[in-house]
Amino acid sequence: MSSKSSGLLFYIVSRILLIIPMLLILLTLIFIILRVLPGDPVYFIVSPQAGEHIIEQTRHELGLDRPIWEQYVSYLMGVFRGDLGKSYITKDNVWSIIGRHLPITIELATCGLFVAAFLGISFGTFAAYKSKSWFGVFNTILSTIAYTMPVFWFGMILQILFAIQFRVLPATGILDTSLSITRITGLPALDALITGNMRAFVDHVARLILPSITLGFFISGNINRMTHSNVLKALNEDYVRAARARGIKERVILFKYALKNSLIPVITLLGMNFARMLSGSVLTETVFSIPGMGSLLVNSIFRRDYPLVQGIIVVYALLISIVTLIIDIIYAYIDPRIRL
Repeated sequence: MSSKSSGLLFYIVSRILLIIPMLLILLTLIFIILRVLPGDPVYFIVSPQAGEHIIEQTRHELGLDRPIWEQYVSYLMGVFRGDLGKSYITKDNVWSIIGRHLPITIELATCGLFVAAFLGISFGTFAAYKSKSWFGVFNTILSTIAYTMPVFWFGMILQILFAIQFRVLPATGILDTSLSITRITGLPALDALITGNMRAFVDHVARLILPSITLGFFISGNINRMTHSNVLKALNEDYVRAARARGIKERVILFKYALKNSLIPVITLLGMNFARMLSGSVLTETVFSIPGMGSLLVNSIFRRDYPLVQGIIVVYALLISIVTLIIDIIYAYIDPRIRL
């Protein structure tokens, strides 16, 4: 094995091993925070008027009458065995509950990522090309607004405009109550296409537009700034001046020379923003009543469903860690200095 390959392998293994203490710290914090928050999960299952005997029996069944340290050790052992436990409320396995909601969040995040890429790259590129015009100033304001605007507020504005005022798009949900989609992959749009249910597909896509724009606009500010900066720098490089001197069309120079050579860090930034997509989906799904991981997390917190909240956080952390690891590996492969 060459020194280059062994160095890259060592870097990958070290990054994977770092995920373990990160998960351990995160799980510990979530475990403590949930039990410090006011509210007894038992009272979300049985009524306070049910009687002390039933309340204590329920607490015993849930294992909440055991010492905190014993609950903590038992939970950690379960996590490292791949067992996230059962929901206090529904009694369903946490993995199965997450499996029903995760594909919806992935679908929304993917659509939001495409919106963010389109808005950020197109506006950033054109603003770099027209940096000394009014559009350059407008783009600076737009990217700042996108970066600072609260997701929930922007989502509600879109609902008011397009769902209530103009009535051109649905305001909430993922499917009309009169329609249904046979579950195959868990991704509603893909399942509708596989089964040939075009009516449900069109309705679902229409309901994805507003939340995707909301989530994508939230991320596009960073992409816009990165694209603008890189393209502007590329347009001032010697090879671009040489291309202009050879009489190559400005359109070709902009897209083939400047933009193409600026996309690697932009694409990396899109991957790194996956974490922001997940955090943004919590508010977006709540505003648009989408039954994904975000709304599931909010409802689970309100109901003090400890196993479900902890399970969702574990899955979020694993997804973010995997995406970050892939980006780190790509960077280490491209730039050997990183793995030294």
